[in-house]
Formats: sequence, C-alpha cells, structure tokens
Amino acid sequence: MAKIKTLVTYLEMRERRLTTLPALPKGFELKYINKVNLDEYLNLYKQIGTDYHWVSRLRLTNPELQNILHHADVKVFILYENQVAVGFFELNARNLPKSIEISFVGLIKNAIGRGLGSLITQYAVAYAWAQNPGRVIIQTCTLDHKRALPLYQKLGFEAYNRHVTEFETLVE
Repeated sequence: MAKIKTLVTYLEMRERRLTTLPALPKGFELKYINKVNLDEYLNLYKQIGTDYHWVSRLRLTNPELQNILHHADVKVFILYENQVAVGFFELNARNLPKSIEISFVGLIKNAIGRGLGSLITQYAVAYAWAQNPGRVIIQTCTLDHKRALPLYQKLGFEAYNRHVTEFETLVE
C-alpha cells in the first residue's frame, strides 16, 4: 500500500446565512435515507471517493459502518437524478448543540461540472443549520476536488485549523 500526504483544512461556519435554497433541477430529488443500505452506501461512496482517495469507510467492518450510519444522530441524504443516485451528503449531529459536521459531500463523476456540487452543499448547510448547532463544521484536503475548498469558503466557511497528515491507500 502506498502512503500519501495531504493538507487537511478544517472549516467552520459560526453564523447561519439567511438565504433561500435554489430549487432542484427537473428530474432531481434529494431524499433523507433512514438506515441507509450499507451496500448501496458503499457503492456510492466508492463511485464518488475513488478519485479523491476516500478510504475511511472502506476500512470499517459492516457492523462498524452500520453503527455509524444507523446512529440516530447521523443523517444520510442522497441526490437522485431520474431515480439514479448521483451524490450524497452525510451529517453527524453527535456533538449537538455545540456543532454539527458535514462528514461527507460529493457527486459521482458524470454529475460534476453541472453546478450540482454547490447545490448539494447548500442543502447540506441548510439541513445542518436546521438542527440549531452552535456552528457547522466541514473538512477538506488537497486530495479532494480542487473546487471544494473555494466553494466552502464562498458559502461562508472559514478555516480554523490545518495540518498535514499521511495515510495508506487501499491500492498499491
């Protein structure tokens, strides 16, 4: 397994922005999935995360992953285009009322470049603030999509910490 270094940026939003959410385009639907199916989740996670070295959920056993995803304070929302999953975001509200984390947000490859990244992230932020946290947090790294950090900053997130980390990929 190869080792990769990346710069991780931790961001926070301390105040809710009063904005109206844009409507989803025709043919799109965003659904909260209670007790998401692990195989479907992992399939979407891999489709989105392979190019960005998302590995954390792939290192877990099914019972470990189920304990996370089926926890009452973890919410998974899937974006569908014509009933096909094209993206998702995950909220971790275990630290309420102090904070809520947008743990993952992403799109499959053929959904990128169509303005959907901004859209799904705006929905994630809105749903996070609906839980009345003290702040909303998210993190990104230099391995994520190059527009992730600028998007988060444009939406009002500010960096509060950065560090370099090293991890092992799952492939040689």
